[in-house]
Amino acid sequence: RRLDLNFLALTQILQPVIFVGLALFLLVEGYGAVGVAWANVAATVVVVLVVWLRLWLQGLPRWHGWPSLSIWREAMAGSFKMFVGGFGGYLGGRIDNLVVTAAIGPLAMSFYSMAWNASRMPANVFASAINFVFIPTLARIQGDPERVDRGFRECLKHSYLLLAPVCAVLFVSSPLIVTFVLGAKWLPLIPALRVMCFTVLFGPLIFACGALLTGTGRAHLVGIATIVQIVVLLVSIPFLANRWGVVGAAYGDLLAVVALTVVLCATVKVVTRQLNRALFATFTVPVVAAISGGLAAWNLGAHISTDALRLIVECVLTLTVYLLVVLVLGGRARLFDLTTLLRGIVRRSPLVSAQ
Repeated sequence: RRLDLNFLALTQILQPVIFVGLALFLLVEGYGAVGVAWANVAATVVVVLVVWLRLWLQGLPRWHGWPSLSIWREAMAGSFKMFVGGFGGYLGGRIDNLVVTAAIGPLAMSFYSMAWNASRMPANVFASAINFVFIPTLARIQGDPERVDRGFRECLKHSYLLLAPVCAVLFVSSPLIVTFVLGAKWLPLIPALRVMCFTVLFGPLIFACGALLTGTGRAHLVGIATIVQIVVLLVSIPFLANRWGVVGAAYGDLLAVVALTVVLCATVKVVTRQLNRALFATFTVPVVAAISGGLAAWNLGAHISTDALRLIVECVLTLTVYLLVVLVLGGRARLFDLTTLLRGIVRRSPLVSAQ
């Protein structure tokens, strides 16, 4: 409620740092997978204590007694809607591993799962921001359709401007990135990872549509789309994985995400009337620019033999061509707005009291 967002961002950085550092130490000491699990628990405990210490130092909220029965009913009803809408999404992000394992074995599943996690990591950053900021904002302004539409468009515009070039770099340079970060033994995941670079481009639209339904009190309707996603996963992955292995499983995941996006957008269109064709223009320019940058880096990088130099050239060229194409296609105002937004985040007061 206090919008202490800079501090929350720092805690989100602190947790993986503690987790990775402690996990590496415990692995070296020979504790294996159990050590990694305990490192995760320890990092979570530390962050929880830090957050509560921050709240205690700033003054705990005053106790005003237990809420009324009507408030309890409203909270329970809202929580149930969130559970219905959210559990299907959670299940859709986990059941594919089980299906891949059953279809082509645990070794192939490890490559699929690693590619899935690596590709989703950039999109999950935007999901966290949407959950923390966009959903409460939509709940507050849901009675003003014009402001809701503007907020929805701004969310998609900034998300795709940042996500599209990351996907392009990951697609082009994935062999080098995987080799440097994970080692050459993980190179079989590259084809699946490249397929998933296209899959995650649907992420911001999915998150924004889900936020729109949640912020307007219709979180349970997200469950309609997630049921379709799960059905497509269960049908497509066994068939495609048995024919084309890990890459086939990645295509099954792509089909499921496309189905999820179509049904979710249709639901939002019917229920909120906020979705229109003009909205899809917000991500056309970034995606076209990212593809252009990726093609340029792909062609030039093929002529560089040194791995480290090739990685640098591919990343720099992808981002440079991306920015130029965005400018040529009339995206100067978008880049200016994004730069202003990021500058404002850095300069903003760390704490804003909610009224």
